[in-house]
Amino acid sequence: MLISSPYQATILLVEDYPAGMLVSTMMIEHLGYAVETADCGLEAIEKVRVATRPFMAILMDVNLQDMNGLETTKIIRSLEQEKGFSNTIIAVTAHALAGDRERCLEAGMNDYISKPIHPDILAQKLAALATTMCAA
Repeated sequence: MLISSPYQATILLVEDYPAGMLVSTMMIEHLGYAVETADCGLEAIEKVRVATRPFMAILMDVNLQDMNGLETTKIIRSLEQEKGFSNTIIAVTAHALAGDRERCLEAGMNDYISKPIHPDILAQKLAALATTMCAA
């Protein structure tokens, strides 16, 4: 059953593991959202650089191979100051150690979700964002 979002919104998925990208893309689309993908930090930065409006959310793998998600987030935050808008960046990581969530938030991420991504948790986070965006 397809769950429709309150409006069409695009999620930027930043994931360097092809199987993880495929599964996450299918999960996001099943929730009714459009997906753009980037398989490295540099590609994610470029997608934000050319964007004319913010993504509804950026799901950022923390352990990217070219540049980690923390570094990528810091660069995206600098770009956003120039662009005049900001994105909601959600850290996605297999690490659930004490202090990992705090490091993600300190790097400028807004939220944190652990791998494997549970569809119900992702749905709740995206629905909350959609509600906030509709109320604004």
